[in-house]
Amino acid sequence: MQTHFLQIGKTGTSAVRAGMNRHILKAGIKVRSHECKAHHLRNEEPFFFIVREPATRFVSAFNSRLRMG
Repeated sequence: MQTHFLQIGKTGTSAVRAGMNRHILKAGIKVRSHECKAHHLRNEEPFFFIVREPATRFVSAFNSRLRMG
């Protein structure tokens, strides 16, 4: 059975993935893109994700869009 790591924007998943990539691969965890939602997975497939405090997530998203122009 495949375990999925769902990435949610501006929650630090890129940093976690960079730091844990070797362990994620060894454990057989499939990293899913931001477009993948929980309802896209089969019911029996386990998944996990990271959450972030809403105010800091908002500030991070705001600053990211500010840098884009």
